[in-house]
Amino acid sequence: MVGSTGDIWRNGLSAYGSIDRQRFEDGRLTILYVLAGDVQKASSRVRGYRIGEELLRSGHAVEFFSGASRADVLRLAVRVRRVDVVVFQKRYGRYDPILVSMARRSGATVFFDIDDHPSKAGVPSTLRNADRMMQHADAVFAGSHALMKLAGQAGGKPIFIPSGVRPEEYRVLTPKRRDRTCVGWIGNGRHYSDDLVAILRDVLGELASRRPISFRLVGSCGEGALRDAFGGIPNLDCEFVDGIDWSSPDEVSASMASFDIGVYPLLPKAFNEYKCAFKAIEYMASGLPVVASDVGANGDVVEHGKTGILANEKAQWVSAIEGLADDIDRREALGRAGRASVERNYSIASLACRTEAAFHAARAERRTA
Repeated sequence: MVGSTGDIWRNGLSAYGSIDRQRFEDGRLTILYVLAGDVQKASSRVRGYRIGEELLRSGHAVEFFSGASRADVLRLAVRVRRVDVVVFQKRYGRYDPILVSMARRSGATVFFDIDDHPSKAGVPSTLRNADRMMQHADAVFAGSHALMKLAGQAGGKPIFIPSGVRPEEYRVLTPKRRDRTCVGWIGNGRHYSDDLVAILRDVLGELASRRPISFRLVGSCGEGALRDAFGGIPNLDCEFVDGIDWSSPDEVSASMASFDIGVYPLLPKAFNEYKCAFKAIEYMASGLPVVASDVGANGDVVEHGKTGILANEKAQWVSAIEGLADDIDRREALGRAGRASVERNYSIASLACRTEAAFHAARAERRTA
């Protein structure tokens, strides 16, 4: 369906009506985002709706579309021909490559946006469709250097656009001395259950055996494996938050208010090598010290010893968490440096500017080709 989130999206859409190409003569564009899901889906929210809001603020007309039914595809077949730019975000359906070709033939500049490997299970049809999307789009927005390489291997033209946040929506947390240090994680527990259990169960078990510690999982999604693994650890105070309103910046920020340390464990698996480190960015935006596996983009986002700590072995995880629990000054220093890094490198406003520049550059290239 065509959709928007927040008053600014509703106002932008109603102000421009059903957007059409060449309405503007001053460099403003009509832009259609074709998204994998609504604002509750992380990749659509971060790389579609949030960027689109900034483009609306810059004066462009932006429309959002999600849905993959046959009727949705027919509606899209009309819409993609009537705008200047189409961005397909994480779309690998059977009809999506056809829609890319239709949009380009009608004169639209087309981008494919990706922030994960296309298929965790290696489904051949999904991989083929993703390759076709990358080959036929004018350019590919890739959220990590590994995805840049993947897009290039598929024959696409990759442009590095990391995932980002609005720093002003994240309350900077002041480190506190507590009787019980809170280790926190936020995300989709259903997707990350294996990583969390394999890496953190023994780590937290060892820590809980010798010091007061708590573990707060935001987004545990009712996952039984998480409750079984962590709920039974002696002396570990566990809190499972099954879900929040992910579209609410206040609720997301508030859900991390009790964290002392943000953790991002990832197993060294092929699929995880393409992760874009968004959880680490959220922790850093909140002024939290990060302990993360050196997997995927974590090593690019987290500067070891400066904005966080990278850990792979159990002993490294235990040492990192325990060291931070005992050193409030270091927690504050890492958190402060992390927040500065987010403001400098991962703000939605700056990423929207880069996206806008890519739109204009690709359109200019099409005109001179």
